[in-house]
Amino acid sequence: MKVLLTQPAIGESWLSYNRLYAPNLGLLYLAGYLKEFKPGVTIKYLEGHMSADDHVKAVESFQPDVYGITLTAWALPYASATINRVKAVFPSLPIVAGGPYPSINPRAVLEKEAINYCVIGEGEQTFLELVEYLDGKGSQESINGLAYRDEHGEVVVNPKRKAFRDLDELPLPDWSLVDFSKYGGPAISKKRPYGHLSAARGCPHGCIFCSSNAVWKRSGPWVRHRSPEAIAKEVNLLYDYGVREIVLRAGSFNANLKWAKEVCRAIKRLKLKEAVFNCELRCDKVDEEFLGLLHDINMWCVHLGIESSSPRVLKGIGKRYTIEQVTNALEMFKQFGIKVYGYFMMFNFWEDEKGELQIETPDEVNNTLTFIKSASRRGMLHHFSWAFCTPYEGSQLYDIAMRHGLMVGTGPKLANELDSSRLPGISVAVRNKYRRRGMLLQFELALRNGDFNLNHVRRGLANLRYVFARNRHEQWQCEYGRST
Repeated sequence: MKVLLTQPAIGESWLSYNRLYAPNLGLLYLAGYLKEFKPGVTIKYLEGHMSADDHVKAVESFQPDVYGITLTAWALPYASATINRVKAVFPSLPIVAGGPYPSINPRAVLEKEAINYCVIGEGEQTFLELVEYLDGKGSQESINGLAYRDEHGEVVVNPKRKAFRDLDELPLPDWSLVDFSKYGGPAISKKRPYGHLSAARGCPHGCIFCSSNAVWKRSGPWVRHRSPEAIAKEVNLLYDYGVREIVLRAGSFNANLKWAKEVCRAIKRLKLKEAVFNCELRCDKVDEEFLGLLHDINMWCVHLGIESSSPRVLKGIGKRYTIEQVTNALEMFKQFGIKVYGYFMMFNFWEDEKGELQIETPDEVNNTLTFIKSASRRGMLHHFSWAFCTPYEGSQLYDIAMRHGLMVGTGPKLANELDSSRLPGISVAVRNKYRRRGMLLQFELALRNGDFNLNHVRRGLANLRYVFARNRHEQWQCEYGRST
């Protein structure tokens, strides 16, 4: 039995450097699980750093019995193109889709794409049972967490599968399948090769723009943590593979502060002098002991989901902390020499208690930019992302946008899009004005603070062209490298 696991083919471009900066954890967990529980299976992992033509050649060379592909929001156009190319050449090859979109709306995926099966939610056991079925054992009807078309072409969604309670029972991702030389890290990074590991699954918080709740909270505890010892073991393994910057992936690494401290202590005992780390944190759960431990393991940068400086906006989008707590945390990170990368969004929207639509005003967006400038000049904020508030299917924000007629397209789709012109009182010109201001400020901070990955120069130049683009057509070319 031969199984191919792949990301969509997007080619060798600035986009591949920008998006495919680390191996796909979900696919590698599937590989590790298959390797452990189906001895004799041959697995190939295909990165997305290749053209569609080269992708098809690789599939033809391997001749798989099962083809598994991951679907994420940003890669949907590439995934669809890849699937169609593969299906045209290998019409009888079973194609299995997993990841966020198949988990949130498997029916739409099966109806729209040339896909045979969708794995919903945590896929390790479901995918194993599906591979066994395709190898002549069992029945598809009995596989929990699976969606498929029956013999009449009708979509069937089986009962959901319960989540793994003990993540330490899962085999490690099969890192032996990865060519780490292809992964140079994101635009802001310190060392290469760049890798990551899953420290926990799920998130206890309820930000309205996050769609992960639809995946992680569907069938079990909202948050599950691996043991500090298991995490340290995988850190050491990645280090042995040559990885020098490691991301500790968790919805919020310090959601359980006691556990996070123990993880740091376990990593510290490894004494990996050349390794550096980064992670995502909540700003309202930090203390000096924790920051001291982060410093001791070379946690050079932390990512904070700040989103806005407006108390009204923070409350509306469900952040559940104050801008004063953000400022206090920034001051503490500065004291310990840890850099901060802030996530910010503009023109957030939400519903109030009466169900009425509320929108972040241009003044509130401008105040957020002023906050960023002030924090950066005080040495407390070093880099940041700047994006429009975007509703993803599965999030509360998506439902709000649909209720208020803010989306383009209706019916079962892989992705409806926000029509920015429908935001009451916010013109497209105003939105673009503040996007440009934010992007120019991003460049200023990057030049001032360094840490810019040279692999992303083309992306930076595309962003500069966007800033000075004369119209939306030129902006589209800057973002996607092609015309409409």
